[in-house]
Amino acid sequence: QKDRLAEKVKQLTTERDAIAEIMCWCIERAEAAPNIAEFLTSSVLELAGDIENQTNVILARLYVISDLVCNSCAQKAGAWAFRSEFEKCLPEVFEALGAGARAVAGTPAAQKICEQLRRVMQAWGTLSVFHSNLMKGLEVSAFVQIKAWQSADVPRWLRPKFSEWQVQHFSQLEKQCRTAGLRSDSGSVKAEGATAPDEAARRNFLIDRLFTLETFLYEEKQRAMRGASRINGFEDIDGAPVGDMDLAVGAELAGEDVDGEEFEEGDLDGVRMNMDCAVPEPMSSDDEESDIDGAPVALDGSPV
Repeated sequence: QKDRLAEKVKQLTTERDAIAEIMCWCIERAEAAPNIAEFLTSSVLELAGDIENQTNVILARLYVISDLVCNSCAQKAGAWAFRSEFEKCLPEVFEALGAGARAVAGTPAAQKICEQLRRVMQAWGTLSVFHSNLMKGLEVSAFVQIKAWQSADVPRWLRPKFSEWQVQHFSQLEKQCRTAGLRSDSGSVKAEGATAPDEAARRNFLIDRLFTLETFLYEEKQRAMRGASRINGFEDIDGAPVGDMDLAVGAELAGEDVDGEEFEEGDLDGVRMNMDCAVPEPMSSDDEESDIDGAPVALDGSPV
């Protein structure tokens, strides 16, 4: 069956019928979901570094994966296994395709890959195939370059969580990455110059991805807060987001004599204040229909 699958994948195109055919073939063999998922994942990864020349081939294979994920709720016994199997593989696929697209940034191939990755994710989000946390991790894997925490300043708000990561065993970090939709296969990670994987290198590999995700989520939240501030009429004039303290200060000022003069009771009883100002002359009939803005108007107020 592996040879037949390999032949089908080799001949695959982006035509809808071709995608549907191989998807149905895989669903009918759901008992082999782990092997099928591994093979399809590898078929994409092997081309991720050559996006400019293999764009359509990559997309055809990505569409098969997407269709299997979307149809994992089919009545066929064991079809659900495709979702759980691809859940493990997709972070590596998305990270590899994102890195490949950034390597040729600005090219039509890179734009096409990124656009289709977003469309695939949109389809999964509409069907609620994966948990929202995993979807956010896939987004970061594809569209955010992984940051090495050792070459970056760890912000104060992240230090408590970061301290926990540093003392955790890499197996615990792998579980966190897997749940968050991040690449978690650290088994082959080696330190520079090392001949075999070591625990410190694996831990750093995983922390890099958790660090990148947390930074992205924080920045995304800050952007949302600034947007909400503008919508609600609170501009960040001083460059800092409007927070609870700003609103509290505003509440304290409500009703106070900001100009330093006391309110007079006579000004608040609803009686017109006696102000020394000239009463305007009534408008003439010509003035009532005058063109205040300079544009001619009809009697009903609409432009002529």
